[in-house]
This record gives sequence, structure tokens and C-alpha cells, in this order.
Amino acid sequence: MSDWFRQKKGFSIERLAALIAVAEHGGIMSAAGGDPNRQSLLSRQIKELEGYFDFALLNRTSTPHQLTDAGRQIAQQTSEFLNALDRSADQFSNDRPRVRIAAGESIIQWLLIPVFSKKLKLANCPRIQFLNRPSRKTIDQLTSGMVDIGIIKASDARSHLAFKKIAAYHYGIIVNAKLVKLAKSPNWASLSDIPLVIQENRGALRAQIEQLNTKTGSGPQVAAECTSFPQVLDMVINSPCIGILPKLAKSQAEKKGCRWIDLKELQSEELSIGVAWDKSRAKANQAVGMVLKWLLE
Repeated sequence: MSDWFRQKKGFSIERLAALIAVAEHGGIMSAAGGDPNRQSLLSRQIKELEGYFDFALLNRTSTPHQLTDAGRQIAQQTSEFLNALDRSADQFSNDRPRVRIAAGESIIQWLLIPVFSKKLKLANCPRIQFLNRPSRKTIDQLTSGMVDIGIIKASDARSHLAFKKIAAYHYGIIVNAKLVKLAKSPNWASLSDIPLVIQENRGALRAQIEQLNTKTGSGPQVAAECTSFPQVLDMVINSPCIGILPKLAKSQAEKKGCRWIDLKELQSEELSIGVAWDKSRAKANQAVGMVLKWLLE
């Protein structure tokens, strides 16, 4: 084995882990989480690595300081190596191999938990770890090996990862009928006096709402934005308002006493999701292959 890393001082796993933290958070200040001592430590560790490699890992002309191309590449390679070690350690220290699945909060609660609750009693069921991640972070962590399987929006699929679409949900209206009285078959314009709750950062959906209000000359106005679909549901359960959710939420909403309305004006917009994974890692890991089969069947 080559002992190149012994030739000079400044190389260590801890320093490389600091580089990964800076890469994942986008800068030293963010990686430090507001702790000045942690910030000083990270800065020193990056400088020590630069002294070892004899080239810059951090671009100090940018604000905040960003990793250079070399810094990003070494951070990614180190992350893949450490994740591989973590998988090996887990494999040989547990009877049930771990499979890490990343998805949004609503997908975990309303899709994955119902699927895997039926599998847990199987003798060969892996140990499932759910990780709440947005689609783009899921892709990054699939690439680095931090997660094994991701449920992502179809629009976020990437060519270097395997992907298969599993569902498409159009949007509808939910309302707590005890708090808000609606007609049997309401239309968009008839909802104009009722506060509307949506998930934040839904660009296409927000644009559709604005187009509908312009086209009809009236309609509900956004009164609250939540960070997840389950939060939208909770808001509707407890407030005299309406919410827009993908039909994935219909069963859960009705269980909690809400009324689901298939509003025709919202049928053109849908949430398409699918399973993403790294083919080579899945092929080498029997447990990941088993979980993929369950998700794709």
C-alpha cells in the first residue's frame, strides 16, 4: 500500500471531515453553525490541508469563501470513502443490514411508512432508516453514497443515477368541514373569501394560482406558506382555511376529518415522483436490491 499520506504533516481524517462539512454547508461560517470556536477550528484545519497538498482548497476571494474545484473534488472523494467505511462497519456489526432512504417529509409519512410497516415482520427485512431530505439534497447524497435510495421529483432526475417513475398525483383542495362550509361542487372563484395555505417554494403551483386569479378575476389569496405538505394539513385541521395538497394526502386528510375536493381548475398541475438509486452500489448490496424491488413492484 502506498504511504504517500505519511510524507508530510497536515493530513488526517479529521481535517478531511472538516473539508466535507464546508462543502456540504457551502462555507466555513455555515458549517460552524455560528460557533466562533468551531469556525476558527475549521479554518485552521483547511489551511493545514492546503499546506499538505500544496494547493488551494478554499477560494478566499469569494464571500462567503467557497471551495475550489480541487477542494470540492477531494471533499466528494473523501465523502464516498467514509460512507463506504460506514456501510462496512454497519454491515458487520448488525444482524439486519441498514438501508437508508431519503425523501421529503410527506413522502415518508404518507407513502413509505405505509409500505414498510407491512414488511417489518419479515425475517429478512433490512433495517430501514428514513432521512427527511429535499430532492436536490437527496441527489447529492445518492451521488456521494450517504444514502442508498431516494424518492425524488421526476423533474429532478439525473442521468448518472437510475430512475423510475412510480406515481403522479394531481392537486386538490382540503378543508375542515367543521370550520369551513363549502358548496357540494365548488369552483375556484367561489373560494375567494377563504384563506389559502400552500407549501412554500412550489413555483409552478404558485404560478398557476396567480393565473387562475387573473383569469377568473377572483379566487383565494395565499394566507400562509408551510415548509411541508403535512404542515399544510395540520394548518387546515386547526384553522378556518383551505389547503392545496397532492392527492397523495387524500387518505390521510380524510382520516383526520377533512374533506377532499378534486377541483377541476387544479387538474393540470401534478406532482410526479420516482425512485432514484446508484446502479453499481445497489447491485453490490443485496438489502438495497430487496428494498428497491418492494418500492418498484
